[in-house]
Amino acid sequence: MKLTIVGSSSRGNGYLLEAENGDQLLIEAGCHLREFKEIGNLKRSRARGMLISHEHG
Repeated sequence: MKLTIVGSSSRGNGYLLEAENGDQLLIEAGCHLREFKEIGNLKRSRARGMLISHEHG
């Protein structure tokens, strides 16, 4: 399993877990979803779960 830290600051926190088979789990607390695409290589078709709490302005 691979963990990518998308953000860890007062701007927002975000983590993307990716299994060996490519399945992804997104844990978001304030990061923009585009950051997950750019930094974490999020693929919605591979996402098996998303925990989204909020987004910072």
